[in-house]
Amino acid sequence: MLRMTMYRFQAGDMVGAVETYTTALSLPLVSHRHPVILTNRSAAFASMGRWKEALSDCNVALALWPLFSRAATRRATCLFNLNRLEEARDQYVLLIEENPFDDSLQKSLHEVEMSIRKAEMEQLGARALELCQSGKVHTITKHEEWSGVLVAAWNRLIIVAA
Repeated sequence: MLRMTMYRFQAGDMVGAVETYTTALSLPLVSHRHPVILTNRSAAFASMGRWKEALSDCNVALALWPLFSRAATRRATCLFNLNRLEEARDQYVLLIEENPFDDSLQKSLHEVEMSIRKAEMEQLGARALELCQSGKVHTITKHEEWSGVLVAAWNRLIIVAA
C-alpha cells in the first residue's frame, strides 16, 4: 500500500496519494509508521496548496515523534505559507539549533526574516501614508518611521505617475 502511495505521489496524483495515505493510517500493521505517513500526507496536501491540512498532519506527527526533523521542517514551511511568519521563524531557529550546518534551513530562515521585515515596512508605509493624507504635521523620530514615509511616498509617486 505504501509503495502504491509513493507511486501516486511521484506521478503527481496528490488526491490519490492523500486517499492512500489516509487508508494506510487506519491499518494496524503500520501504526509505528504513523508520523512518517502523516508527514508524507502533509507533503501531498502542501503540493495542492492545502496548507492548513498539511500543518495539521505535521502537528500530529510531531506529537507522536517530537524529534522528527522532516515533520518539523515541513511544519515551518506550512507556517510560512499560512503567513504565520513569527511561528515559522521560531520553528526554523529550533531546527537550526539542531542542524547548524544545514544551508537550506539557513536560507529558509533568511526568507522568513525578509518576509517579516517586508510586512513591517508595509505596515509602516501604510501608517506613513495615512499620516501624509491626514494633512497634519507629524514629528518623525524613528528610523523605521522614516523608512515607512519614504516607502509610502515612493508608492504614491508610482501610483500618480501611472
